[in-house]
Amino acid sequence: MLGSVTETVRSGGYVPFGTETTSGQVIKGDVKCNGAILRCQRHGMDVEVVAWGLRNPYGVAFHPDGRLFATEHGMDERSGRYVVGDYDDLDEIVEGAWYGWPDFASGIPLDDPSWSDGRGREPLLAEHPEPNPPKPVVTFDPHAGANGLDISRDERFGFVGQGFVALFGDLAPVTTRTSTPVGFKVVRVDLTTRQVHDFAVNKIAAPASKLPHRGMERPSHRQFGPDGALYVVDWGKISIAPEAGGVRMPEASGILWRIRPTGAPQGEHPRPPLPSPPTRSSPSSPASVPSPRRPRSSAADVTIAAPLRKLVQDLQGLMGAADLYDLTLIDEFWNHEAPIGMELKLRTEDWAPAGSASDQALDGALDDFRSWVMEVLASTVDERT
Repeated sequence: MLGSVTETVRSGGYVPFGTETTSGQVIKGDVKCNGAILRCQRHGMDVEVVAWGLRNPYGVAFHPDGRLFATEHGMDERSGRYVVGDYDDLDEIVEGAWYGWPDFASGIPLDDPSWSDGRGREPLLAEHPEPNPPKPVVTFDPHAGANGLDISRDERFGFVGQGFVALFGDLAPVTTRTSTPVGFKVVRVDLTTRQVHDFAVNKIAAPASKLPHRGMERPSHRQFGPDGALYVVDWGKISIAPEAGGVRMPEASGILWRIRPTGAPQGEHPRPPLPSPPTRSSPSSPASVPSPRRPRSSAADVTIAAPLRKLVQDLQGLMGAADLYDLTLIDEFWNHEAPIGMELKLRTEDWAPAGSASDQALDGALDDFRSWVMEVLASTVDERT
């Protein structure tokens, strides 16, 4: 999906990927361009450019007053041209405006010293259509994955005129070196005060498959329905495959969430993200910012941790020794092993928030794993007979 990390491709700007350009070359414009907001008639004819110079516009929505807004993904930390820490944005789309790509990110020139690091940051265009492109209305954490956008119009739901953005979540370590999860939630954007508020979140900031509780995995699209509720499409589980420069997605793991007012008290604020400790396989990765050191483990934790560590080691060793070529089976194994491994970390690692381990979640994870193993064994016996 995301390409090979070992392949080198040279590509110029405003040309098909893999096509090189030369200094001073003039690229003929095309109305059906990418990195733009286009407008057409309902039958698909009369295509026009509304705005351009966007890196990766994703969700669009109209405000009740007629203004148009769009989410935009920031730069990946890979290839020969990027800045580190580029934000995801929410832009107000003004007709005829150029938003700065490929020489600006979030309205800031790539060669501006405010960017801490990057590669190939010199200007690509000889002349800029606009010397000061529009700045975003708000920015989101780098690599949060600002996907779907909708704006409330219904008094039954509330927050009329405010935006709701699905943050898909990062794809580390493929697109960024960050080791602390960002995204994996729905946020509310006050378009008047330009402030971002958590709206629908997990108890701990991370995808649900890596947590000791259920919740959102990869929220991608959201839309208000005629019943006044907010519907959120969740892609489901994604297995990061850095060795392939991409991801794997098991089937049937997605979900559709329905969010509506109930009159109940507001939920608790989420706990801090669970940072992934640095590993020997990625020495260039920056060290994680640890959570406050947890108190000494309880006797119950110590009693559970030893056999649990042995179980996790045995499971990982079994998988490493198995000669498997079925990617679906491999993904299913790791998806069932992950909650067990997380429960071990929540009991033993210094970075784990105190009290985040759950015996109930561990029992459930072990039961799920046993049930899955029995299903695999049963299907194997059926195939042999």
